[in-house]
Amino acid sequence: MTTMAPPALRAGVPDDFPVVCAAATQISSSGIWLHDNPLNFAFPLLMMQITIVFISTRTVRFLLQPLRQPRIVADILGGLILGPSLLGMNKSFKDNFFPPKGAMVLNTVAMMSSSFFVFLIGVRTDLSMMKKSGKQAFGIAISGIVPPLVLLPLLTMVMWKFIPADLQRTAIIPSLCGMLAVSCFPVISCLLADLRILGSELGRLCISIAIISDICGMTMATVSVTLRIKARSPMIMVYAVASIIALALLCVVIFRPIALWVISKSREGQYVKDIYIFFFFVGVLITAFISESIGQQPVFGPFVLGLVIPDGPPLGDAILERLDAIISGVFFPLYFALVGFELNLFAIHDRKIVAVIALMFLMGSIAKITGIFLSALYCKVPFREALALGFMMNSKGLIELIILYIWKQYKVLDDQTFAITVVGVGLVSATTTPIIALLYRPSLRYMAYKRRTIEHSKRDAEFRILACAHQEGHVPAMISLLEASHPTKQSPISVFLLHLVQLGGRVFPMLFAHGEENESSSSDQKPSEHIVNAFKNYEEHNRGVVSVHPFTSIAPTESMHDDICTLAFNKHVSLILLPFHKQKQVDSTMGSANRVIQLVNRHVLHSAPCSVGVLINRGLSRGSTSSTLTNQISHNVAVLFLGGCDDREGLAYGMRMGENPNTGLTLVRFVIQEEMEEFNDREKKLNDEMVSSFRLKAAGSERILYQEEVVDNGEATINIIRSIRDAYDLFIVGKGQQTESPLTWGLTEWNEHPELGIIGDILSSSDFGGTVSVLVVQQHAKLRMSQVNPQPVLDMPLQDVENGLVLEKNV
Repeated sequence: MTTMAPPALRAGVPDDFPVVCAAATQISSSGIWLHDNPLNFAFPLLMMQITIVFISTRTVRFLLQPLRQPRIVADILGGLILGPSLLGMNKSFKDNFFPPKGAMVLNTVAMMSSSFFVFLIGVRTDLSMMKKSGKQAFGIAISGIVPPLVLLPLLTMVMWKFIPADLQRTAIIPSLCGMLAVSCFPVISCLLADLRILGSELGRLCISIAIISDICGMTMATVSVTLRIKARSPMIMVYAVASIIALALLCVVIFRPIALWVISKSREGQYVKDIYIFFFFVGVLITAFISESIGQQPVFGPFVLGLVIPDGPPLGDAILERLDAIISGVFFPLYFALVGFELNLFAIHDRKIVAVIALMFLMGSIAKITGIFLSALYCKVPFREALALGFMMNSKGLIELIILYIWKQYKVLDDQTFAITVVGVGLVSATTTPIIALLYRPSLRYMAYKRRTIEHSKRDAEFRILACAHQEGHVPAMISLLEASHPTKQSPISVFLLHLVQLGGRVFPMLFAHGEENESSSSDQKPSEHIVNAFKNYEEHNRGVVSVHPFTSIAPTESMHDDICTLAFNKHVSLILLPFHKQKQVDSTMGSANRVIQLVNRHVLHSAPCSVGVLINRGLSRGSTSSTLTNQISHNVAVLFLGGCDDREGLAYGMRMGENPNTGLTLVRFVIQEEMEEFNDREKKLNDEMVSSFRLKAAGSERILYQEEVVDNGEATINIIRSIRDAYDLFIVGKGQQTESPLTWGLTEWNEHPELGIIGDILSSSDFGGTVSVLVVQQHAKLRMSQVNPQPVLDMPLQDVENGLVLEKNV
């Protein structure tokens, strides 16, 4: 997080450092009615400055959203608009809203906000990730640091006589070498969060590499500063090193035990008291003050303090809940805006200086990306991911701008050099995000090369299901559905249970199997205990035919589906079971929507590597769990069949349930009243074949029935479904396509949940009523080549997938 600084930095304030005098009493205005101009007073001026910066940066963020630009670029451009390059050229605007006398207060607020922002990053950080990453991450990190540190000094020596004298007299060139070689962890974590790939496998590896690189950078910076101090006075060097160690010990010996004590007091889910949060709030101020006093960056102490606070609930969550929104959303953009405000593009006039710094940025980036890319390939990282990893680790942002801004304030950089280096950092950031988004698509890692469906599975093979639960209320219905799925010794059921926990208070998402002590702590496993125990009881009552493998995913909402799809892909499951985002209330209506569950379901339905079922529970788990497990409850199931691949998948699942002697099964097929030409003869043939197979099995059975209904529009279809709803415990229906057919005419005018399809959306509504549960099934789609290079739909060979061929679902 700290890079090598020029010797002039921290050597004292320069003699020509600007001094602004203002009356100490000019804090608050008496009001315009007493002829006071509020902009002449510190407090109202600061409020107006924050408002202007907020509007400017947020507007640029909104405009750059389609280009997938990171926040740093938008915030710098927002400050650039206010600076001397644009609006700041207007003397009236500058004198009224950003006068020299208001700069000190605004700078102070921005510096303080940067200390709190980096503290929050430290709170989110789990240092155990570095231990888990092993030698692979360490090797890749070193391969990204060494090439720029070797190439750039050699390049400087070769072109020394062409470097302008102004640059030769400063230490900015070796300092830029260190900046370009080191990857800063806060920058990487913010980038991955913006790209929503923090929870991916590549994201976890990137975070581990960034931590190692940052530690190497801090070590190099400390050694560099120490050697320079030693040249002046050996004793000062001893004091400097001792003060750094003392600050670290203060955090470890004082603050960490207090943090552990607070966690022990709040472990049982108690609300963390405000007094504890305020204590660490003051701790940030103290450590920032000490950092400044001993000659370190003001963010050094707060970052170390954040690291010693255990991530996750309860303390980590509470700190983020109190501070994150106001710091990250309102105050911290001030820092980026100040950098843009100091950026004067008209100060760039020397082409030689531009060429030298631009060449250093270009060659340093190439060296770093190439080193990481080759090292990642050696570690068997796929080609596209290895290249994306190189660009991720080359990203620049927060810490680099903090250092450049401090150098500018201490006159280490003049206006021209500052403008060039900030533009270089901005260009690296602006190009990094789109390139990574183009190179790396997490969903491609779990695109199956063949269809994983119930319809295409062998009947005498193991049936693998991934059951996802967000809370304990989802468990009984899922266990009841699994019991109805009829596990046997010839076709056992392997259940991969995934408890989904929303990420809070940590940077690192986690996906771990229960019982793997090296992957997770007992505190991480504790929220899942009741859910896991319920499924383990189900396994115990069905020993020999059911096996349960529990996992827990702790991830942000935006990337939670990545863990679901990755686990489904790796475990070769045929069906993912998801809970509906509404639960039945006491008055038999569906409750309010859980937007987190709905968002996760939509992502999974779009990206799943196998078939997906969304369970709408209206009482499927009637009775106690024990009675269900002892087969004393008969399930009466109806498959609603309108035709298509999703309905065939639902029928395939229903036929499996029909083999259970305690389950009654009825196939209700809807056919068109008048003969009409089928749009897809192949689909019609597949529908008829599957229905014929069902009728053949149903012949002579009292439990398995076939019912055919002739309709001429969607209203007739729904009326028939409504008339039979009280006779069944469970409806199974395919999601179907969004296009209308004669069977659904008139039903698409109002669609509240499009992810469930036309029929599924109506059956999930409170207006439908009844106590029948619904399972909406989507069959796994075939794969096709990316739209970048369109090709006909085909089944791709396995080796093409492993070689990184771009595939996408035919949805």
